[in-house]
Amino acid sequence: IGGALFHILNHSIMKSAAFLAAAAVLMKLSTTALDGYSGLGKRMPYTAFALSISLLGLAGVPPLNGFMSKLILFTAAVDSHLYWLALAGVLNSGFSLAYYGWVIKRMYLDEAIDMSPAKEPRLFVGVLALSTAIIVLVGVYPEPFLSLMLRIAALL
Repeated sequence: IGGALFHILNHSIMKSAAFLAAAAVLMKLSTTALDGYSGLGKRMPYTAFALSISLLGLAGVPPLNGFMSKLILFTAAVDSHLYWLALAGVLNSGFSLAYYGWVIKRMYLDEAIDMSPAKEPRLFVGVLALSTAIIVLVGVYPEPFLSLMLRIAALL
């Protein structure tokens, strides 16, 4: 249960950062279409970077927090002889990485029709910077966060 709580915590941080980045894009570029993300790395570099980190974390790429929590979940599945579940999780992570990689490619390698820089909302940039730092910090140094989730799980 502690590993699941750890993953819920991590997932909520990564997903919140991704949605906040999408909100910044909507606010400044007035689009929700993926075509609008072309060239985002040049137009809104901080937002694009934070979105990239959150997407890579959601896919479970090391050294980000999603990798650590997925590793714990997949290890628990294997230890419980639920090999099919571990395989499904690994495959899902692979599919996620392929799709998120395509989005990241659009942001950094594709050109937008309008490549003029968009003024990124400072409050959004600040919260995205904090979220990105947490995603990296928990991935590199998961122990205190995992310990907290294990203590909470013991109370359930």
